[in-house]
Formats: sequence, structure tokens, C-alpha cells
Amino acid sequence: MKNLIFDYDGTLVDSLPQIADVLNETLTFYNLKPVSFKHISSFIGDGSLMLVIRAVNKSVSLSNKEIAVIHDLYLENYNKVSNEKVVPYEGIVDVLNELKNRGVTVAVVSNKPQRNLESGLAELFPNFKFDVIVGGGNKQNLPLKPNPAMVNYVIEKLGANKAETAYVGDSEVDIQVAKNAGVKGFSVLWGYRNGEELADAGGRNFIEFPREIMEIFE
Repeated sequence: MKNLIFDYDGTLVDSLPQIADVLNETLTFYNLKPVSFKHISSFIGDGSLMLVIRAVNKSVSLSNKEIAVIHDLYLENYNKVSNEKVVPYEGIVDVLNELKNRGVTVAVVSNKPQRNLESGLAELFPNFKFDVIVGGGNKQNLPLKPNPAMVNYVIEKLGANKAETAYVGDSEVDIQVAKNAGVKGFSVLWGYRNGEELADAGGRNFIEFPREIMEIFE
């Protein structure tokens, strides 16, 4: 493998506390019930709109127009917060640096809005340069995962070969996007899904600790 594409939330960083704070602040503003960390962690992976839809549906049924208004406030609130409650998983920074030292190209593909994704990576990995970063609402207007468009864009941008590219993520969506894009997928076990959930979703290659990522290239 010469190229590695990472998911963001639940793979490179633990952002659950920040997402939960912003989501529940937004729900409370509209007199909706806050949602537990456990439920929110299971909602992450399909983009911010699906996150809001799932959270709202826990307590009430609303129209698409009403949900769109709540989603807009969620994004507005998220854009106001810093990343002080977001942390890279232990060992991830060392792994990224070693990948670069080995000449591996490293990209990030996430359903997180592009603006939030770029600011998070810049703030949390200030000394690391990712080769390509693609998130939701990107300039290319590429659809969200599990549609393979964002992964395919990265591969094209890098001039890479799919046979030499791997995708690493923590959710069912990540398993599916790797399959859809025709690249080898790896599922991490430190994120927001457990091994059983990932196996049920078709996951076959599991990484228990960040350091094991290096074994992909051995």
C-alpha cells in the first residue's frame, strides 16, 4: 500500500463530547429532549443532517422543513465552538508521522462539513500536512459516503492506484464506501462502533490499536 485514506470522527479523533454538546444545545433551544452520548455515538457517520434527523426522531416527528431549520442552527452553533473538547486518539500522531516518513500519502475523507473538517485537522494536527482533505459540502459538490465519489476524487487527485490504496474508518458507512470505491477497507475498534457491529456490517479487517495501522505497509 502506498496511499492511506482516513475517516475523521471516531478514527483520527474523539469528537463525541463536542458533537454532543452542540447537538444538545441545539435541541434544547427548540425544546426538544437532549440525547445521551451512547445514542449520539451511534448516530455519527452519515453527516450532520442525518445526525440531527436521528436525534430529533428520538422524541418527536417533524417535517423536513422543520428539521432543516434545526440543522442550520446546529451548523451555526458548531461553527462557533473551538476544538478544545476534541482530541486525537492516543498514538495517532506518531502513526501519521511514521507514515509520512515512509513516503505514504495520507488523505482524509469525512462526511463532516468541509469547513469544520479543515479547521479541526489544522488545529489538532498543526505539524502534519495531509495530502488531500475532502468533507461534506466540498467545492466539488461530491456526495457523502457511502457514495464512493469522495474516495475516487482523492485517488484521482493523488494519481494513485486503487490496488495500492486503503481506507481506514470506524463505522458501517466506512466499510461500505471502501467496498463501493473498490479499495481495501480497515475498521478501527477504538471508535464509535464495536467489533460485532462492524462485522455485521461486513467488516473483515480490524485494527485494535493505532500502532497496528503500520502493519498494513509491512
